[in-house]
Amino acid sequence: MSILETIMFYAVSCSAVFMYGIGMERSFLDSGKDIAFFLRIPAMLVLSLGSFIVLWYPVSVFLVPFNLSYLVPVLTVTIGVLMQIGLSLTGYTEKPVPGEERVFYFGIVLLALFEGTSFLTGILVVLSGILSWVLVTILLFSVRERISPSRIPYAWKGAPISLVSLGLLSLAFYAPDISWWVLP
Repeated sequence: MSILETIMFYAVSCSAVFMYGIGMERSFLDSGKDIAFFLRIPAMLVLSLGSFIVLWYPVSVFLVPFNLSYLVPVLTVTIGVLMQIGLSLTGYTEKPVPGEERVFYFGIVLLALFEGTSFLTGILVVLSGILSWVLVTILLFSVRERISPSRIPYAWKGAPISLVSLGLLSLAFYAPDISWWVLP
């Protein structure tokens, strides 16, 4: 696959958020009104890319060939937390990273380590996963903005209508890939 095809595949078609569920709760929480969403994207990029770069060689050379791949999640969490501590000590991040965000970048790094067939493909998977998260969060934010002035029943306001919207968005992203009427 080319670079653009890989990015489009993991960002839209086989979205890390919709297909794998990585970051869906983070998108749901970040789509609120008073969230500094765009300010956290650079820190997410640094944490995810840095963790992947540090882990790629040990995982691909030592752990996977010797059937020790069950250690990859533990190593990913360890390296991710150490990178987060390092970033907070340097002053790059001012506040501690929320738990849902940690789960997101751990998931993105694990996806890149296991789906990436090469170092470049792994980097592209990380970038595509973050792009997918950004797109889904912006879409969910705009859905919430469009729904808020409408007259919907009280029981559907807030989380229920947002979750239904996420389900419909996932169908919109994923349906063309599995439907018979879209030509390859």
